[in-house]
Amino acid sequence: MSSILFVDDKTFKITDPSRIDVCRFLEFDARAGENSLRQLMETYRGDLLQGIEVPTIEDPFAVSRTYLRERYFGFAHSALKELTRYGRADVSLIQSLERHVLGIDSSREETYKSLIAAYGALGRADESRRVFALLTDVLRLDGTSGPRPDTRALLVRATTRSIDLGPAPADPGTLAAPHRPRVALLAPNWVSPSREENLQRAFVEDAANELARHKSLVTLASHSSFQASSDGGVLDANSALRADYAVSTFVRPGRRGNELTVRLVQSSSGAIIWAGDYPLSPELIVSSNRALVGRVASELSSAIERHSLASPDRTSDPSAYFSFLKGQDTLKTCDLRSVRRARRCYAQAIIQDGRFADAYSGASSSLYMEWVLLGGNDPALLAEARDLAEQAIVSDPSNSAGYWRRAMVALYQHDFDECHESFMLARERHPNSADILLDYADALGFVGDPDEAWGTFEQAIDLNPTPPDQYWWVGASVAFSQADYRKAIELCGRLRNEEPALRVLTASHGQLGNRWEATGYAHRLQEIYPGETAESMTRLQPHRSPVDRQRFIDGLRIAGIK
Repeated sequence: MSSILFVDDKTFKITDPSRIDVCRFLEFDARAGENSLRQLMETYRGDLLQGIEVPTIEDPFAVSRTYLRERYFGFAHSALKELTRYGRADVSLIQSLERHVLGIDSSREETYKSLIAAYGALGRADESRRVFALLTDVLRLDGTSGPRPDTRALLVRATTRSIDLGPAPADPGTLAAPHRPRVALLAPNWVSPSREENLQRAFVEDAANELARHKSLVTLASHSSFQASSDGGVLDANSALRADYAVSTFVRPGRRGNELTVRLVQSSSGAIIWAGDYPLSPELIVSSNRALVGRVASELSSAIERHSLASPDRTSDPSAYFSFLKGQDTLKTCDLRSVRRARRCYAQAIIQDGRFADAYSGASSSLYMEWVLLGGNDPALLAEARDLAEQAIVSDPSNSAGYWRRAMVALYQHDFDECHESFMLARERHPNSADILLDYADALGFVGDPDEAWGTFEQAIDLNPTPPDQYWWVGASVAFSQADYRKAIELCGRLRNEEPALRVLTASHGQLGNRWEATGYAHRLQEIYPGETAESMTRLQPHRSPVDRQRFIDGLRIAGIK
């Protein structure tokens, strides 16, 4: 093994700093993520030369020992802030650091403040309160009256939520499942007696069993539903079945044998929602029974789902729906005052109906929009936005809104795999939503294939050909990710107010070498964000690749922003 030190008459040199814990400690970077934080805890295990006897008077290591200790606590504070910047982190790692820093010195109030803020940034209000209580006990033992006023104020900020969901997020197992339509297939009727009645009746029973495979519906057992009496599908008594829809079947002679007429009737109104005819010869039932049964069940299921989604039954409380609509209208204006007003409307809707998924989704959207407007400096907003998106999913798993909001929050939290998965789930539930497609295009521009992002953006425009400004802003961002700076500038020209796109305009003109235009936009940017650097102006952009972000930074720097 090679030596660590080289010494001669004139030289004292460290030949392998990696084998000396003090050298490794001095190279620590608080911004380097979870692995670096683990290395910090492994490297710093106590004061310099702890356990070695040194003179108590004029200790030659006193200054160095104090320096390294303060540096350690400074690193821990910075690492906690960096780790929780986006409102998500490995809680067990923070708990490990808590044990480590308090093991080094349990009397520093600033350490407790850092931990309270870190847990608060993750939405862990109970953990913040626990750390505050621990600090209170430590100070009481030291004879101090209690935590300082600024620490108490920090606890309030760390534990206050914009929308109070109670002491803990709702457990899906404790909530009633969202309502799924109850469907009763009624016994078939015949125009005239037939020798195939038993076969045809068995076919309808099989269709009922096949319909029961669809998770979005509750299909009543044919043994019970076949006993119900009706008038053309309108149930004479519905108290026992409690069916939302009844399906009447009628066998009649056709050109090529018997035909089965199927009618879907809404129980509450007696209205016929859908009808279909199917060939029902004995030969066809025998030879293609599975395909025919599957077709009948699939078309019935689709008709029920279309009608259910079209019905305004997302909430049974008219007041909650009115509050929700007020929030939607207010959120069309994306300034801080409007975003907070919208959130108050959504909160009111949640108070009026605690299972209103769209209200939770709207509140989530308002929170991450506020996070952006405030410069990304309050990670607790993102943590709460994610909690509310999860609550929207729990309240109605068939609704796209919760998955959509979770995808957007995950994007800003740099949780790119979750972002992609949630967008897929949102699109499955709402494949023709222009707004979902737009946000998906925006996400792909940051973390995926720029060409796929542009194709998705074009799909959104096809569905919304005269869109609001936000569409052109996103399109310009996607064009920039393709390095098509002229197209980015052209799309920005379609905005009624180009202020939200000043960064894209400045960087695009910078990359094209249009110095006069780039400088003009740069001056406007610096007036709005005085003192900001090119790097800090792009900090919120959730690029997966540092190279993509660097192109944006370079464009701003060419324009004159340092």
